[in-house]
Amino acid sequence: MQILTVCCKLVPDPADRAALAVTVRAFAASCRTVVRETTDDLVNETRLRAQTYRLVRERYGLSANLAQQAIGRVAANRKAARANHGRVASYRDASVQYDERTFRMFDGEASLTLVGGRRRVSMSLGAHQRAQLARHAGARRIRSAQLVERRGRRTTSFYLNVQVEAACADPITPTDWIGGDMGRTDVLHTSTGQFWAGGHRKAVRERYQRVRRSLQRKASKGTRSTRRRCRAVLQRLSGRERRFHAAENHAISRRVVQDAAELRAGICIEDLAGIRLRTMVSRALRREHAGWGFHQLRGFLTYKAALVGVPLLAVDPAWTSQSCSICGCIGYRERKVFRCDACGHQADADRNAADNLRLMGMSVTHPRGPCCPLPKVIVQGS
Repeated sequence: MQILTVCCKLVPDPADRAALAVTVRAFAASCRTVVRETTDDLVNETRLRAQTYRLVRERYGLSANLAQQAIGRVAANRKAARANHGRVASYRDASVQYDERTFRMFDGEASLTLVGGRRRVSMSLGAHQRAQLARHAGARRIRSAQLVERRGRRTTSFYLNVQVEAACADPITPTDWIGGDMGRTDVLHTSTGQFWAGGHRKAVRERYQRVRRSLQRKASKGTRSTRRRCRAVLQRLSGRERRFHAAENHAISRRVVQDAAELRAGICIEDLAGIRLRTMVSRALRREHAGWGFHQLRGFLTYKAALVGVPLLAVDPAWTSQSCSICGCIGYRERKVFRCDACGHQADADRNAADNLRLMGMSVTHPRGPCCPLPKVIVQGS
């Protein structure tokens, strides 16, 4: 099973809008109260509930379920912060967590438990949202939702992120494999010859960095009105670069998985977990290295492949870029050119690495077939 999130925009009337805003603020205030009234080392949800449940109910008027959701959020966040050697300081007004008992989905409407009672709020759904939500009656089931408030310069919008449980297709038996080499020059280069260059992505990253640097400088040294306007622009631009990269990774992963499903092939990629700790880069390339979104791309490939039954392997990347995909000998790579002196093979370096990854996938499902042995190959689960 896979959990998918469907973002639905709410279209509330003035009374519903006020109730939604009050609920979002009450939920965040409840989380802040739980943090303030308990010690940082208390992460057990049952003990947190025993100490703060009645206080939250009486002070903020949340329903019993929403009060428990607020306490559960603090417990979960504290556990995550402890694992990262940090602490939960506070909460801002952002979202409210719902489960199957506190919200319902109808045709074009959502029934939500808010401060003051239950309300039905209209939704603006596109064709994609309607198609995703219509399937939950069959193989999909709505599990929970999150009410999100997004504040703009002039208006405030409310969205309902609905979590849908989707059944995965039966795994196919691949007759071939598609190798995918990830990098900064080419975001992804596959053994089928497709590639997505990273030049445009790099230009967008550098442009946003220049804009942020200029606005941050003016926000700290300008006049009072200049500082205020610069902070407003920074808030408006917040998240745009992240959403751009996510959209690009969604498009790439969707195309690769679609090709694999049509060819009845598996997908073999590199396991690049921890690569930032294993590699050294110059100071000029440090920001580009840190902004490399291979982890998000791998996550998108993983869940999209599971939905259609395409197997995905993540393998040890050692020697995949330096070995020849024809004879298996160690060759020479200089930027985008790979050359093998043993057999005379010369090709695009990323395409050669993708072909090696395809052979590694073939060695799993076709162990007796003709494939070149590569040194130090360790196949890992996805």
